[in-house]
Amino acid sequence: VAASAPTKARRGDTKSGGTLAMAIGPVRGRIASTFKDPAGRWTSITFRRYHLPNLTVISTYQVVDVDPTKVGPGTNANLLNAYYHDRGIDNPKELRKHHANDLVKFVRECQRQGDAIIVAGDLNEVLGETTGGLTRLISECGLYDVVAHKHMATEFTTYQRGHRVMDYCLVDEGLLPAVLGCGYDPF
Repeated sequence: VAASAPTKARRGDTKSGGTLAMAIGPVRGRIASTFKDPAGRWTSITFRRYHLPNLTVISTYQVVDVDPTKVGPGTNANLLNAYYHDRGIDNPKELRKHHANDLVKFVRECQRQGDAIIVAGDLNEVLGETTGGLTRLISECGLYDVVAHKHMATEFTTYQRGHRVMDYCLVDEGLLPAVLGCGYDPF
């Protein structure tokens, strides 16, 4: 199990965010490494594969697009703002920009090591609405939206009270033939 949460999270915070990646059963013996983002934005597990490059699976959560100074003190947005501020990071309120920059950097580093990549997460963003964030991750890292690729569908929702896709599973092109089935149930 690899789990991460914002370093500023306090006992009793009810919305402090965080991510989890878990391997169960025989696949545990293939774990080469795990990673926990210190800001709690993603976790990853890298698996060894027979006669193939390692596979890094990343579980990520990107906060909704809010002003972190106008939300509660225990929210993920507020905690991330404090995390960036404490480290002297420019424009700490640009939570989503920092998430995208750092995740692209992390994925690119994994790819430089030869790893195949899966990124799955609650990204709270619609693909193509901006040139940054999710769109940047896909274009700069050569990732594909599995559901859109497999089903040629983009008109569905991943959130029961919403009307758009906000959650994604993205993979390297080389992994697409291995996808036998996929889909989403709205949460």
